[in-house]
Amino acid sequence: MTSRMRVGILGGGQLARMLVLAGYPLGFTFHVYDQEEHSATAGLCRCSTGAFDDFTALRRFAESVDVVTTEFENVPASALDEISQTVPTFPAGAAVEVAQDRFTEKEFFKSVGIGTPGYCTVDTREELLQAGAKLGYPFVLKSRRFGYDGKGQWRVASAGDVDAVWREASRGGSAAQCIAEEFVSFDRELSVLFVRSRNGASACYPLVENVHRDGILRSSLAPAPEITAAVQSTAERYASAIAKRLSYVGVFALELFESGGR
Repeated sequence: MTSRMRVGILGGGQLARMLVLAGYPLGFTFHVYDQEEHSATAGLCRCSTGAFDDFTALRRFAESVDVVTTEFENVPASALDEISQTVPTFPAGAAVEVAQDRFTEKEFFKSVGIGTPGYCTVDTREELLQAGAKLGYPFVLKSRRFGYDGKGQWRVASAGDVDAVWREASRGGSAAQCIAEEFVSFDRELSVLFVRSRNGASACYPLVENVHRDGILRSSLAPAPEITAAVQSTAERYASAIAKRLSYVGVFALELFESGGR
């Protein structure tokens, strides 16, 4: 009789909960490691509490499972690197490191031939003013790390917005790690799911149309209507380039703008 695979998950939020619920019918067992004592997976599976920089606790966690994954990208790459010395870890720390910094991510996209809006780093108020001259108004200022559901993002409509936006972005200080992005006029937001196995076999799902309000995802329509073969092919090519460069194993979503049929 084959023993059931024991899957470890870093992070115990709603995504970990959904992963556990989806995995049980497939015969997997789970052990979740989270920094918060009362995680969303409590009562569903074995749960451990500890810091992501507590390497002793992470090693104990790794020794209890057969493979480890993470519920989201905001887990320190160093935690995944440490665990990978004990059990296979997917995705690898290097992939997570790219995904958790918006500037690093943009630079990576450029290196694999994926087009992005114009962008530049912004660490001071003066650089925020310079971003307006470089990118034109309006543009969008984002924190380089973290931020979701519209948080950590500010629309800069004119030079007159700079002081107010900077106060909020820097929390009243003199410095902050941000990225300014050229404003894009787009027709709709799309995303594509890409899957790659350990042996390099891959599959791509049909594009999905996403509708946001106030920076928060309200609905997703799958498959997206009226997608041309060319647009689907481009999305698949982009996702494949990312997976190959990172030697990625697992599932990831690539978010895209469609503008003028491209």
